[in-house]
Amino acid sequence: MNHELSIIAAVAANGAIGLDNKLLYWLPDDMRRFRQLTTGNTIIMGRRTWQSLPKGALPNRRNIVLTRQQNFHAPGAEVFPSLETALASCSRDEKVFIIGGATLYAEAMPLATTLFLTRVEDTPAHADAFFPDVDEHGTWVTIHSELHPADERHSHPFRFVDMQRHPLHLFRYCPICGSKHFYINNDKSKHCHDCGFTYYLNPSAATVALIERQGAQGTEWLCVRRAKEPARGTLDLPGGFSDCYETSEDGVRREVLEETGLQVTDTQFLFSIPNLYKYSGFTVHTIDVVYRCQVANPDQARPADDAAEIIWMKPEDINPDDFGLDSIRKAVARLKEGIFDA
Repeated sequence: MNHELSIIAAVAANGAIGLDNKLLYWLPDDMRRFRQLTTGNTIIMGRRTWQSLPKGALPNRRNIVLTRQQNFHAPGAEVFPSLETALASCSRDEKVFIIGGATLYAEAMPLATTLFLTRVEDTPAHADAFFPDVDEHGTWVTIHSELHPADERHSHPFRFVDMQRHPLHLFRYCPICGSKHFYINNDKSKHCHDCGFTYYLNPSAATVALIERQGAQGTEWLCVRRAKEPARGTLDLPGGFSDCYETSEDGVRREVLEETGLQVTDTQFLFSIPNLYKYSGFTVHTIDVVYRCQVANPDQARPADDAAEIIWMKPEDINPDDFGLDSIRKAVARLKEGIFDA
């Protein structure tokens, strides 16, 4: 799953979210925030949530309804039998919001990257639907919090809380003493409450190579087609992770040699881009360093390792959207702007 999956909900102090298939609260500012966040994007809901909408499909959004009922009719919406099939229908750049109900929230929680919660400072006496527990010690970190006091339009005070999955959420035990009391310290670290060790996450180093040659039609760039996941079959530029104990320049030379068989004779630093690299269900924070690389015999390039194919392309014919990795798309767009603005 490459798209951004968010969960949005209004939640009482005891986790309650509904009663008799109805919302517990009517908060105009919360409704406005919901519209602002979801308009122009995709919303996924369960059948009962769909049936609770007073006017049917929400406008200016792609509405998706999940149900196992065959031939279920949902005017203005698409129907899928499962969350898995619904997400498979979403494009890479699609922003997807889970909007309820309780069963779908629980199913989507392990997949979500962001939570947009409205925490209502009230404990209702009656409720039959509840939001899943939010682990704020080891999994989720608050990135924004905004208090709204009660007023003539809002019966209860509430707080908008935006949360992201902590980059160390899979690290559940202290690497020094093995304690399970290894909790979120801030947005980039965890702290052991037993031995006192604090572990800070820093990005891994990676490299990207821009290799050029002069062809019959002018300047061409060396592109490769990815042989492996993630983004198998899409375009890429040569490069990869730096190894321990090597310089960034040595790393880009090695990667170019491994993927194309070409010997890099000179490197020129161009710029760097922060990136999130998803590999086997694990998100690696990287800093991708982009180099212009000179090679001795560009016509001798042959695909190997992570490269399934060598493709020489004129810059004006390159579409950044054809590159499967986010940072490479951004790098290619920036490289094209640099050339065409010169």
